[in-house]
Parts: sequence; C-alpha cells; structure tokens
Amino acid sequence: MNGYTNWETWNVVSWIGNDELLYNISIEASDYADFVHRISWYSQGSCTPDGVDWESSVLNRAELDELIKEHV
Repeated sequence: MNGYTNWETWNVVSWIGNDELLYNISIEASDYADFVHRISWYSQGSCTPDGVDWESSVLNRAELDELIKEHV
C-alpha cells in the first residue's frame, strides 16, 4: 500500500498524517512506541478509527519509527 509493508501500517500512517491531534502528538514523540504511549494520555482508544490496533504485531515498526522521526 503506497510504499508501506502492509495495509495496517499504511492505515496508521494515514491517520497520523491526516488527523491534527495525532499529527501533533507525533511531533512530540521520540519514536512510534512513545507515540503509542502518548496517545493513551488523550484517550484515543486502542486502535485507529478503521480498527487497526495501534500496537498490532503486523505493523512495520521501522517504517513507523521513520515516520515519527520525520515529524521532529
């Protein structure tokens, strides 16, 4: 999907890039694990609005870490 390993990773990237609150949280995060920890403070739920668990084992963490680092 659009250069990402799988649909789930693309979906998470899509939500982070297109939701103002999630984007702002990503700017403050040091990596994807920190982002997931921070969204719990805002009661964003355990998954994207499309049902992808923020901590799913199928997510490509390296791609998500790179995304977070680009936002800094």
